[in-house]
Amino acid sequence: MAPMDVRLHTHDGYATDRSVAHYQRIAKGGVGLINLELHVVRADGMGPYFMDPRITDDSYIPGMKKIADAIHAEGVVCQVELGHFGKFAAAEVSSAVSAAVPPLTAPGKNLQELSEEDIDELLEAFAVCASRVKQAGFDGVMLHGAHGFLPQQFMSPHSNRRTDRWGQDRLLFSTEMIRGVRDACGNEFLISYRLSGDEYYQKLYQDVAGYTVDNLAEIIPQLVDAGVDSFDISAGALDVPRYYAGPDPNLFPANGYGGYLPLAAAAKKVSSVPIIVTGQMQDPELIERALSEGLCDMAGMARQFLADPDFPSKIAEGRPEDIRRCIGCGYCAVGAGGLAAIDNHSVQCAVNPEAGWVLEGYHTIRPATDTRKVMVVGGGAAGMETARILKLRGHQVSLYEKSSRLGGQLHAASVAPGKTDISLLAHYLVTQLEKLKVDVRLNKEVTIDEIEREKPDVLVLAAGGNQFVPPIPGVDRANVVMGVDLLCKEADIGSRVVIIGGEEVGCEVADFISEDKEKEVTLTSLLPGFSTRGHIAGLRALMNLHGKQVDLVPGVRQYVEINDEGVRIIDAAGAERLLEANTIVLTAGSRANDSLAVEIRNKGLVRYSVFTVGDASEPRSIVEAIHEGAIVAQHI
Repeated sequence: MAPMDVRLHTHDGYATDRSVAHYQRIAKGGVGLINLELHVVRADGMGPYFMDPRITDDSYIPGMKKIADAIHAEGVVCQVELGHFGKFAAAEVSSAVSAAVPPLTAPGKNLQELSEEDIDELLEAFAVCASRVKQAGFDGVMLHGAHGFLPQQFMSPHSNRRTDRWGQDRLLFSTEMIRGVRDACGNEFLISYRLSGDEYYQKLYQDVAGYTVDNLAEIIPQLVDAGVDSFDISAGALDVPRYYAGPDPNLFPANGYGGYLPLAAAAKKVSSVPIIVTGQMQDPELIERALSEGLCDMAGMARQFLADPDFPSKIAEGRPEDIRRCIGCGYCAVGAGGLAAIDNHSVQCAVNPEAGWVLEGYHTIRPATDTRKVMVVGGGAAGMETARILKLRGHQVSLYEKSSRLGGQLHAASVAPGKTDISLLAHYLVTQLEKLKVDVRLNKEVTIDEIEREKPDVLVLAAGGNQFVPPIPGVDRANVVMGVDLLCKEADIGSRVVIIGGEEVGCEVADFISEDKEKEVTLTSLLPGFSTRGHIAGLRALMNLHGKQVDLVPGVRQYVEINDEGVRIIDAAGAERLLEANTIVLTAGSRANDSLAVEIRNKGLVRYSVFTVGDASEPRSIVEAIHEGAIVAQHI
């Protein structure tokens, strides 16, 4: 398991019982090696959210020991990642290798160039913190020299412009750091080094010369000579968005899967110690191919262990169809379940409600005390997850879906560029319902009469939302289609397209249509910007659009009418103008679809309870659909 921020520690960086339970749960799933998330070696090396765990004095050792003991109890090797953000740190004045080279994404950042004394103190901090990790009972450390962290800042020809010995030998800081840790911890203590196989600066910036994969032949042998036992190959730096810490599915082949394997293969050719590769490696077939072809020695992953901590066991047992795959949505990393979740201070996963809440046991599936007859209406994500857990708990479950297939909006959500992994969730849920022999009734729209005949004890309404059609004159014309229908290939479009609605779905539809370079696409929004809710998929789509010939029209004051020529609007400047189009696509969101639930409650047709989950309650995302379905199923 690769390091990943899980934020289960206290605000001042101490391990908690939640931390212990989280890592022990992952250890139970068959993983071979667990690397705890980044622990900073000094307070001035913390990241921008001041949320990093640390081991900066001996008071942190007892809590860390509980984690190590819990992992070892499951027979798993464990390490702690140590690092320092350097010029990317959150300090008011950050320490920098070269003060003249601020982050490319924050050119005005205040920096203080490290002196010889500062460097000596930092090297001592790495050695002392590694010694504390050893005292806590861990098997080793992973020194974070990737993603633009301090060791990489010394190593990079872009970041290191020094003329003293630390600039003349850009590997000197890393080799001295490794030797210091080895001297402090002994030869039996494992030292892994996280290394960006390529800084990728040249991918985004002209005239920025970072090191590349071609430099690994020089870098790796020197680090091995200093005492490294293994390498974890990643890529990029914090100021190379979309290229670091995980291959972006829009920018790497095969939707990002194995995106860093070429770097790992290059590292393996010049390394005498094992090579681990991370980043989009959660496909069992890909792992097998990479190992059999000698591209790496081990595969590392982080988010996949949140989605399904039993991933390794299921592979070993020949049950790959039972793996709940990570869908790459970023909710755990930068969404409300990640860095945006400063208040709840806990990682969460869109597809696995248990993640982050192992200690509390909220989502531990237990047999039902009383078996109920339950009707679940709607075969989307919320309905399928509800039915799955209800069946596991022993209830009598029937799932009704009005269309000819299960999946609901998951099908449309998986079409836009870089989003095909969402189809993995639909496949997983459908497979589980089949294996559990859930009574699934397709092409069956539930009516009041049907409910009266079935006489369920409990009804769960998960029928999804209704697509919103804005009240624009001409919106009922034949040249108007719904965005969801377009993504599901149930609508045709012409060569000129205007999209009404600029949130996540609108951006994705624009991204999807503009893959055809013959199409002229205009994306419009009433708001002053696009994808304003900050969902990572929408932001990725928006970034894709900036590299395409898509006309963005924000701040529309009024959609005056739709006619044969296109859409007439009043724009942000107050001018009336025609956006020419032969097809208008509506992506204006959806509305709750709970009228059936209200009618059922009023008539008292259900013996015990009526629940509404997912978009039927309020249009939102996969996260709410899965989590609400799980919560309701646990309470029946």
